[in-house]
Amino acid sequence: MKYIRTNWDIPYYNMALEEHLTGDAEMDDDYVFFYIHSPSIIIGRYQNTYAEVNEGFVRERGIHVARRLSGGGAVYHDRGNLNYSFIVNSNGSKKIDFARFTEPVIRTLADLGIEAHLSGRNDLCVGDRKFSGNAQYINSRKVLHHGTLLFDENIEDMVSALTVSDLKIKSKAVDSVRSRVINLKELMRDDITIEEFREKLVRTFFLDGDIDEYILTDKDLERVDELVKTKFSLREYNYGERPSFSVEKERKFTAGIFNAGFDVKKGVITDFSLSGDFFANRDFSDIIFGLKGVKFTEEAVREYLEASGFEGAIANFSVDEFVSLLFV
Repeated sequence: MKYIRTNWDIPYYNMALEEHLTGDAEMDDDYVFFYIHSPSIIIGRYQNTYAEVNEGFVRERGIHVARRLSGGGAVYHDRGNLNYSFIVNSNGSKKIDFARFTEPVIRTLADLGIEAHLSGRNDLCVGDRKFSGNAQYINSRKVLHHGTLLFDENIEDMVSALTVSDLKIKSKAVDSVRSRVINLKELMRDDITIEEFREKLVRTFFLDGDIDEYILTDKDLERVDELVKTKFSLREYNYGERPSFSVEKERKFTAGIFNAGFDVKKGVITDFSLSGDFFANRDFSDIIFGLKGVKFTEEAVREYLEASGFEGAIANFSVDEFVSLLFV
């Protein structure tokens, strides 16, 4: 494992570094790096940004909106958040696994007298209060795992910046959100800074041994800049076109919240979009695209999904559940 020190506080650069480390064949080691962002909203890969962001508040405050490589839900970052990314060789792994990468965080907090645990799909909690959300992206080479740690976040700004689905929480009031989340600083026995907390985590990740540091080269930095300019800073990438469909179905499953938008003409699907805060085990965009032209019946959709190999593409989400999303 190699440690990369970065000082970018604009999320596009850290998203670009993640893509560089996961996609460039020359970057064949395992890596970890930390980052603290200026106020930002980080959107999951499959989410509809317009449904997640309070656009007026974001524009007024100059908050960055950045789409990440992984699935999952939208999160708010400010300078009270400590964020981390692992990029490790997949070694053939094709399954989402949060326990492996969150264990060092849990161990660090235990050393600080805080008893934390992995809860639900991807959250770290103290008791029933969440302080960390995690997400993963897997390609043929690498597993990207990244998480955000609420250290001393402004909860009021978080609530104002995000539009939270009623399927996640019935009340959007600050008091309601406060009952579900907690800043780690409230639990610390000692008065430490976020930077000191980061250094404790680094030492845990490297088992208190020598830290093998990787210095980004000029070539690395040029590639990051290129990705920022051509992808991660573009509104087209971070927002995309807002689709308009004649039918929209939204439901919550074990795998997350799913929103299907589609048009049907003369009994045939003519356009289809799937968004949500779920996690994917592999790319399935061609399968979604292929739904265009399929008869809009349970039997035809099920037959197509089974024939196209959809089963297992989305973590913990089956063909049966996909069909129920559309027809139940």
